[in-house]
Amino acid sequence: MKKVVNEYILDYSVLKKFYRLNLQSKFYLVLLTLVLISTVSSFSENDIYFGIFSLVILILGCFYYFFLPLLLAKVTYRTFSNQSNGKDVYIKVIVSSNDIIIENENSKKRDVYSLHSVKKVKIGKDVFCLYTREKVPILFLQNGFVKGDKQQLYSLLKLEKK
Repeated sequence: MKKVVNEYILDYSVLKKFYRLNLQSKFYLVLLTLVLISTVSSFSENDIYFGIFSLVILILGCFYYFFLPLLLAKVTYRTFSNQSNGKDVYIKVIVSSNDIIIENENSKKRDVYSLHSVKKVKIGKDVFCLYTREKVPILFLQNGFVKGDKQQLYSLLKLEKK
């Protein structure tokens, strides 16, 4: 039976990568650039009201794109840190031919998901996420594999190699 194991410490940097992967997309960056162009052109054409409106949208968009992942990572890290009494949170993800098991080594909490419930994969530079039908993100670190590798995981998921 094939098995893939990915282990990591859930710290601030990992959470930051996770939220960046989920909140920052190229499409959103293109939209932000278009709003910037709209803001500049509105002020250059002396359309003050639309320029102010565009500027407010630009500021909110920049907050969402650049600062929200950092804020969410900090809040989530603080929550996990409080729950584990300041100890590191060790996460172990085990993927077998039927199930995906996520274990929190400290609290001995264990969640099990069907391998067939995976509907989407998002790939980042150092992390990637599997998304289940229940919209649960399952985080993997590229360098966190202790048994198997990314290609074996994809073969279990019956996905093409990426």
